[in-house]
Amino acid sequence: MTEHSTCSTHSTGVGFRALSVVADAQRAQPWPEPQPWPKQEAALPYPFEALPTLMRDAIEEHRASAQQPVELVAASALSAASLASQHIADVRRDAGLVGPIGLFSIVLAESGERKSTADKAMGSRTLEAAVVEMGEAMKVDLAARAAKRDAWEDEIAGIRAAIKRDTAARKEEDQARVPVLRARLEQLLEAPPPSPIAPRLFFEDETSENLKAGMALGWPSGGLWSDEGGLIVGSRGMSDDTALGMFTTLNRLWDGGVLQSGRRTMQSYRATGRRFTTCLMMQPAVFDRLMSVAGGTARASGLLARFLIARPASTAGTRLYVPQAPAAVSTFWHERLRELAKAPLPTTADNLELRPPELELTPEAFEAWRSYHDQAESELARGRSLADVRDIGAKSAENAARIAAVFHLVEHGPVGATIPIAEATMIAASGVAAWHLFEANRVFDAGDIEEAVLDAEAVVRCCLDPARRTRERIAQYVGRRRLRGRAGRQLREEAIEFAIDVGWLRLVGTTLEPHPRAFQEYGDG
Repeated sequence: MTEHSTCSTHSTGVGFRALSVVADAQRAQPWPEPQPWPKQEAALPYPFEALPTLMRDAIEEHRASAQQPVELVAASALSAASLASQHIADVRRDAGLVGPIGLFSIVLAESGERKSTADKAMGSRTLEAAVVEMGEAMKVDLAARAAKRDAWEDEIAGIRAAIKRDTAARKEEDQARVPVLRARLEQLLEAPPPSPIAPRLFFEDETSENLKAGMALGWPSGGLWSDEGGLIVGSRGMSDDTALGMFTTLNRLWDGGVLQSGRRTMQSYRATGRRFTTCLMMQPAVFDRLMSVAGGTARASGLLARFLIARPASTAGTRLYVPQAPAAVSTFWHERLRELAKAPLPTTADNLELRPPELELTPEAFEAWRSYHDQAESELARGRSLADVRDIGAKSAENAARIAAVFHLVEHGPVGATIPIAEATMIAASGVAAWHLFEANRVFDAGDIEEAVLDAEAVVRCCLDPARRTRERIAQYVGRRRLRGRAGRQLREEAIEFAIDVGWLRLVGTTLEPHPRAFQEYGDG
């Protein structure tokens, strides 16, 4: 037994010495240059030539002086056209496939990209003016409706007071009037006069209940709009407790579904025939917040699948001053937006329930749409290029049809509701939809890459301290909380392997040693 123990100790000592020799040999090896950390994939060129001529010319005229990314300006123009035209028609992709044409857009851009400049120049200011003009034109009618409504409410209040008084009266003739009063009250409640509904297109800082009620009881065409998306993402309607309600409401509005509420604390309603556009411009950090709110339900609920997403490269630093030229082409663009926005609502209902005509596709346009649908679908399979954005890809063909309808109405004006969508328009719209689909894939992939790089860099920083170069010590002291302890084990191991693969760390025995350059790149000095 003693001899065995002695032999075992001796063998272990030899083993440790052997490991030490191997480690010394590993340390003696020269360090190769570390590879650069992977970066976000470059964006595809924006399909600018696919835009309608009127829209394209207005964008070019604006960019000649503003020098903003074409993706940013194009998103502003497309959103404005969607909001202006969405009440005019629905689009019919095939039998049973009929839906609204409103578009949802998110543009990610840092501060200083002049988001509000593009938004106003490409249409929001014009649409705000159109709302004022429509309100002025409806002034007399709104006043008449308001007077009738007030008189109706006054009569109801008077009858209720009379019922209460006569019910408590001692005289039989007073009590005898109660059934007659109640019958009149029921008659009034069954046929209320139409409410005076003034035009309103824009919503921004709203709770989901306010947004839903505003659309159900107000003007039937509207949009959630902000050139500073933090106002919306950081609002009361986007807290962890309320965000899911907002996401559900926006999903319902995108689909053109029923809006209803039966709560006792507010007016009950049930409304259909509403059309909605969303245009949000926000900083990437705000988008990250949107992605994480309420446990990531912005994507899990299907809301982000409905959006056309863009993250243009910045032009800051290259925008040398260019004298402002008089507007020429863009004047026609704004006239078309005003013409679309002021087109009569296709409704006969007092609550302004929209019943838009169906925009059809020519047979050739349908084949172009079906071809895009099948191509996009094939790329969603496991292992294909768009497998990570299946939710977004599944909606891309519908977005292509919506974009085509907006392009069509921009080209033809309100009369376009009676003209089928041409093949060339559908092909152009499919190109824009495809660009946004691949852009979404790039944006979400970039988020994964960024997190992986941050994890690996945190591990490298931890290893700068010689006392923290083991896996156990890294688990305790690594700078990113999500990598610590038992819960962060998998992410931590992935980060270690990543740092080794690119050459910022190497394993010497059981020790993780940082590249000499790491002290310059990540050290305090």
